[in-house]
Amino acid sequence: MADHGLARLIAEHQRKTRDSYRDIAERGGDALKKTMVGALATTDRPAMPKPEVLEALAHALGLPVEQVTLAAAESAGHAVPPEVHVYRERVPDSDEQVIMAGYERLSPDKRKALLALVKSMADDV
Repeated sequence: MADHGLARLIAEHQRKTRDSYRDIAERGGDALKKTMVGALATTDRPAMPKPEVLEALAHALGLPVEQVTLAAAESAGHAVPPEVHVYRERVPDSDEQVIMAGYERLSPDKRKALLALVKSMADDV
């Protein structure tokens, strides 16, 4: 495995979810392919992916697109100003990843019900 930010995000996701490259690619939709996920995770200095690939990968990993974009830019060897490093360390814990992965499989009605539940519970905090 390569040792750069994007590879670490993918590996961390796999460790928490046991997802394969294929699982990640399927969750990302048409813009993401299994070989692409594998290359991003194992190539020492991958090329900067296209925006649609970054969005699909962020969706598949359950991470903000800004965090995935930053990791990809650093992995490709681009200098990233320190002020944008706010996204570097934030990786959702396993509970958040399970919730986000489950959300993707819900029907629109169930998504509305879940949103209402979360809003009501957040108001109690």
